[in-house]
Amino acid sequence: LCVSSCTQATGGDLGGSGGGGYHCTCMHAMCAPRAWYFLSRHCVAAGGGCTTTTIEHSLRQRTGIILHDHLCPLRSRPFAALCLTRCCSLAETRGESPHLSARFGSAFVSGVQAEGEAKYLLASGMLKHFAVYNLEGNTPVGGTDKGYRRMYVANVSRADFLQTFIPAFEESIAQANPRTVMCSYNGVNGYPMCASPLLRSELRGRLGFDHVIFSDGGAVTFLSRCTAAPGQKPYNSWPCHNYTNDCPTAAAVAVNASVDLNSGGFMWKQNPKTGYAYEWLPQALERGLVSEALLAVSTKRIMKLRIELGLLDVDPKTVLPWSAINGSVIDSKEHRELARQSAAEGLVLLRNEGQLLPLSPSLQGRIAVIGPNADRAETMLGNYAGCYTAAQGSRRVLGNCTLVTPLQGLVNAVGNASIRYTQGCDISTSDKHGFAAAIEAARWSSATVMVMGLIGDAATSTFRGQKQEGEAFDRVNITLPGVQLDLIKEVIAVQPNTVVVLMSGGPVSQPWLAEHAPALVQAFYPGEEGGTALADAVLGKTPFSGRMPLTVVQHKGQLPPYLDQNMSAPPGRTHRYFEQEPLFAFGYGMSTGGMFEYSAAHISVLSSARPYNGTDFRVFNVSVTVTNTGHASAPEVVMVYAALSDVNDAGPAATAAPRMQLVGFTKVTALNPGASVRVAILIGARSLALVDAMGGHRLFAGEYKLHVGGRRPGSPGVFVNTTAAGCPKLPLAISANVP
Repeated sequence: LCVSSCTQATGGDLGGSGGGGYHCTCMHAMCAPRAWYFLSRHCVAAGGGCTTTTIEHSLRQRTGIILHDHLCPLRSRPFAALCLTRCCSLAETRGESPHLSARFGSAFVSGVQAEGEAKYLLASGMLKHFAVYNLEGNTPVGGTDKGYRRMYVANVSRADFLQTFIPAFEESIAQANPRTVMCSYNGVNGYPMCASPLLRSELRGRLGFDHVIFSDGGAVTFLSRCTAAPGQKPYNSWPCHNYTNDCPTAAAVAVNASVDLNSGGFMWKQNPKTGYAYEWLPQALERGLVSEALLAVSTKRIMKLRIELGLLDVDPKTVLPWSAINGSVIDSKEHRELARQSAAEGLVLLRNEGQLLPLSPSLQGRIAVIGPNADRAETMLGNYAGCYTAAQGSRRVLGNCTLVTPLQGLVNAVGNASIRYTQGCDISTSDKHGFAAAIEAARWSSATVMVMGLIGDAATSTFRGQKQEGEAFDRVNITLPGVQLDLIKEVIAVQPNTVVVLMSGGPVSQPWLAEHAPALVQAFYPGEEGGTALADAVLGKTPFSGRMPLTVVQHKGQLPPYLDQNMSAPPGRTHRYFEQEPLFAFGYGMSTGGMFEYSAAHISVLSSARPYNGTDFRVFNVSVTVTNTGHASAPEVVMVYAALSDVNDAGPAATAAPRMQLVGFTKVTALNPGASVRVAILIGARSLALVDAMGGHRLFAGEYKLHVGGRRPGSPGVFVNTTAAGCPKLPLAISANVP
């Protein structure tokens, strides 16, 4: 299971060492989610795809609960994962906000583990990847190694580590008690993570995690060239850290670092003599590289987890209420409806010139559907999913899944007679043979829907070799590949009522579309009911309410150095540090029909407090009145940001503080025209803490400026337009003094 947050929307037309690549913090999952929380991607039904922008805590938790129903008939006990840092596996992530990742992780892990529902857990929630796992390969800087992550060592400041890379782990551990955490392939500050002292000092110590630490697949093996003994020829030629001389030492340093379980290894496929890394532990024990006492501690943790899962029970069916759940729940009507709801709330409306969307009844009579992703089922699921289509052959897990593409969704809604479809072009080739048919269809239509973008799956059928993103695929270009933009321009020239839909895991930067597309929608990879959800939104059956979970830059010049994990390195990573004008700001998203005003903002300190690192810190209650001044009922995402760099008593800590960051949010599901509602959001002190000169993490005395509204404060770019229909009013600024 996946959850995540990006440390930068980067990447793009890269050449040389100064290039960027999409860096993200991710929370990993069996389905392929992405975006935030209220920008979140859902995966239910056949365990596939996900959506992107729902802000409802209960909706995400319900998805986890439904997912655990799906796990039972599969006879598996998988993990939920909080991946904190991914490059172009952006489809695995939850966006660039640590707070968003924390909220998502807590809800999803709670739903999957089902703790407290019965004597045993259903599954073990796993947070991953710990930590600073922020790239796949080195291709964006001219390299050829897609597995560069297995040898890359990040240099990270104490402030960035505590303020960016760790908060989602910390909050999820405190709130949801996941039973496993995965250490990542990469290294941090001189140590491979699966051999790092940070596992004991931070994860075990400061975060108080006392359950199982699990390695990423083959990560222990990648600590060395894995020979049987020093001086022997290595069994594998994969890039690795070269941290140890042989396999027994690699296994020993991992156990000594507190890694309890080794997740296989890849080398046995090349040479069976390598085996699994922990098969070398007997030799390590004989050589005195690891103690029996430490092995006993790890064994106790593993056995405790097995007991919590009911794996040691003689007859689990007599005590597990979900033992009777069978395959009939998979792809069930109830679960598909949740997938549809999630996909609908995940659609982000980026542009709507002349209020083209939703399409009026007069424009629904003849709809041309064009684009390489318009009828490609594999695209709906993204990089990771619990089921695959027939085109993916032997990779199928659950057999064929029912995936509703955008084309099928529109056909189901208006009838086949009202639709004309043509692919138009490929994802990334220069072939324009389909242009003529596409332009003819656009001329015939009263409105055109173009479904463009990227692909991140490993499909073996259409667009072979055109994968743009996913595991081991870092993007080197942030624009639309191939001739997609050329086709869009030609279609718009003949049909001004054109809706452009982008499907992708990471952001696509195309300034021409932001300025000229009549309507522009970011759909990400919307899951099994994504086509239904898109049709509902385009035709006006459901409103657009998604918000962007990441910053979309304008061009490659706005990207920080790809291999540098410094969050504040110019021009800064993410909305928290970015100093320039983006193409689309974090948190941006338009509404259809709703216009919202904010008033009477107030902040108070609750008498109750929650512990943070042994100190009782207060909880702030931010309240505001939200009024719909628009012409139709619509949902609204209410966000609270903190300008931490302005804390007047923070001193040197302020130099590493985020310029602003999301610290709270909620969603008003539907507000009628003229109606008002009072909204309250709790802000924990953990969200306002900064790293002091001694490396501690604490709440400073001083004035904290909070901004509450439907967008982030001072948003440049298209987000600054507060007069256009659908754009929220400026946020309100309030402050609180902390003694």
